[in-house]
Amino acid sequence: MQIENDRKQRNGTERRISPKQGTLIAALITCPTIEQAATTAGISRTTAHRWTQQAAFREELQRRRDQIVDAALDVFRTHVLRAVTVLADLMGSENERIRRAAAKDVLDYVLRVRRLQEAETRLCQLEDRVYGDDASKPEQG
Repeated sequence: MQIENDRKQRNGTERRISPKQGTLIAALITCPTIEQAATTAGISRTTAHRWTQQAAFREELQRRRDQIVDAALDVFRTHVLRAVTVLADLMGSENERIRRAAAKDVLDYVLRVRRLQEAETRLCQLEDRVYGDDASKPEQG
């Protein structure tokens, strides 16, 4: 039965994980080592290592990690406007050093965003060259 499940996972016909695997995934997210995660999940280290080699398990682990990062980014997003307002207020300071530091911060951030946008554009162009309209093109998030 395990061989059949592994075959289905490799073929992409079965993407589900067991409740025990879900417990290990939760432990992997919070524990610093796979050994501690295995102990927390109540499974052997061997089983934990074997599961981490399965594509469906790795995909689910990455999906859950991405959810955590997305939630953290949402918290940051709620404070962006306030941060920009603070920098804008500091740019109006009487103190020349504070004005200069705030202006430098704003310019540095704008340049970083611009570099990221340019890198993303180049990456998309490369992916288009490599994959074209191919269905195997990695999904963009």
